[in-house]
Amino acid sequence: RVLAYSTISQLGYMFLACGMGAFAAGIFHLSTHAYFKALLFLGSGAVIHALSGEQDIRKMGGLWLKLPITSKTFFIGALAIAGIPPLAGFFSKDEILWRTFANNAGDIAAAPFILWIVGTVTALMTAFYMFRLVSLTFWGQSRMTPEVEHHVHEAPRTMTDSTMSMSSKAWECSTAARATRGTKTGSRKCSNQFPPPSAMGIPTQPPTMESPASRIRGTVIVRGASWTW
Repeated sequence: RVLAYSTISQLGYMFLACGMGAFAAGIFHLSTHAYFKALLFLGSGAVIHALSGEQDIRKMGGLWLKLPITSKTFFIGALAIAGIPPLAGFFSKDEILWRTFANNAGDIAAAPFILWIVGTVTALMTAFYMFRLVSLTFWGQSRMTPEVEHHVHEAPRTMTDSTMSMSSKAWECSTAARATRGTKTGSRKCSNQFPPPSAMGIPTQPPTMESPASRIRGTVIVRGASWTW
């Protein structure tokens, strides 16, 4: 349930990016989120499998040594979604927050700063509840019943191979981001994928707050911010 609700939060980041006109940042976060969230869900499935179907994290604990591969790959996924550098989630979240802070959002000068605060606080909240999840699941004393603890075992290779693959993807995305971010080569590669805005009929000047485009944009921004929160 923790991971399911965190997905809604990350979708909010994507909507926030699109509302601010940072479509590349939104797609970038969609891609990075696909890898580390798949890693987290696969890891949670391995934990549930090891505990014979138990899903209550209050009845877990002490699994770090009992599930060495699952615990370490899950921890990498938690670092990524929390936005800890140099993993992928840091670069995609930072790009969205930067674009939000730098966007004028029409005529409402305070809107970008408020939305940036919402996004930043949400990033801190994500880090808090993800490390709480890791702590309750893998660290501390075992809170499992003797029957469940007796049958705890590492997931089979068909499951651990997938988690290791996803953890490597979370690192590869960050490597690609560091290699192209802020460079002319990276910017050129991104810009060459799309025609200029004028060729697609998109106005180059920001719309006024009275225009239909601005109202639609504002709706997307508010919806994205609310989902993020």
